[in-house]
Amino acid sequence: MSTPTRTFRAVVRDALMLDTLDEPTEVADRRDRGGLRRVVASGSVSLTGLALLVPHLTHLGGGPLLGLSLAVIGSLVSFGLFLVGIALARSGFTTTNVVRISVWNLLGVVVLGSVMVANLVYQTQLGTTLRAPTFTVANLLALGAAAHVIIGFYDARRVRAEQLARERQKIAVLNRVIRHNLRNSATVLQGHGDILADGVDDEELANSARVVSRHAATIGSLADNAKEIIRIYDRGAVDYEAYNVRALVEDAAAEAARTYPDAAVTVDVADGDAEYWVDADSDLSLALEELVENAVEHNGSETPTVDLSLTADDDWVTVGVSDDGPGIPAHEKAVLTGEAELTQLRHGSGLGLWVVRAVADVSRGVLGFEESATGGSRVTLRLRRSRSPQ
Repeated sequence: MSTPTRTFRAVVRDALMLDTLDEPTEVADRRDRGGLRRVVASGSVSLTGLALLVPHLTHLGGGPLLGLSLAVIGSLVSFGLFLVGIALARSGFTTTNVVRISVWNLLGVVVLGSVMVANLVYQTQLGTTLRAPTFTVANLLALGAAAHVIIGFYDARRVRAEQLARERQKIAVLNRVIRHNLRNSATVLQGHGDILADGVDDEELANSARVVSRHAATIGSLADNAKEIIRIYDRGAVDYEAYNVRALVEDAAAEAARTYPDAAVTVDVADGDAEYWVDADSDLSLALEELVENAVEHNGSETPTVDLSLTADDDWVTVGVSDDGPGIPAHEKAVLTGEAELTQLRHGSGLGLWVVRAVADVSRGVLGFEESATGGSRVTLRLRRSRSPQ
């Protein structure tokens, strides 16, 4: 069973629609390049909560029970706004949507505040006065701001849903083109290349035919990986299970050692006796195999070295794959992490890491890139730790 702390956090995430309240620190660092806007927008929500909290706290000293109850409710709502502002800065929302939510918050304060001030002026003109006007205004503003923040969350989710719908349409086109036409053409090219390589006497022509066949096989592999990516995203986050990631890492290392006998593949587990369980997509094993295969195939050395590591904290399990190769190009890492757009001038050399990215996305995990100790690449896959292994 899940621990009470994790259950509470899951309830908070679902209630506030913040999918990554407890994500690793590096996620906020790479979210996008709107850092200042994000801080200002989320900070405005927190400042609203703090400003409204003060008059509620000063009203907790005494008075009728009803007034004390209103002060308690207003204090909780105001403090909740303060926490929501902090959570927004680390949430899965883009900076644009964080700004959108903060604008809704501001709209609630301005509109309801204006109405309240107008009513106070009107009461003054009638010769009557409102008792505890500051508290009354703050109480209503807190509830109004909270309601508008909730509306902002739904609005941001709606915008994101529309964006995802457009992306799905693009993926559907990619699906039809690559999975069918490109794969079929690659198969034909590879077949004719093999025939030419075996049937010509001229060694130069035979080498050219083998090059054609090899590149056709690469194209076919791209089509297969594209099929896997589309399948994973189409299925979405509906296939979570608890997996012993240690066993999957060891299996991936063993498979790589069999497939690439010249490669040195090692596994280093932080706690030698521990079994690390994670909640992940059913294609987690495929993602791990792609990580190891990518590290070996793009190494360039006759005897590539690949080191797999496994570490964990209370909430996350981290799989690291380090190599001594030339490293992943900076522009490809930027595209994979979402820091750069996928354009004709900024494209990846393959789709293996995109399969890993797809599994990370639907598993609510994090894909990261570092430089390895040997100057190559270190790819990390962080997954949410499971409390209930099956």
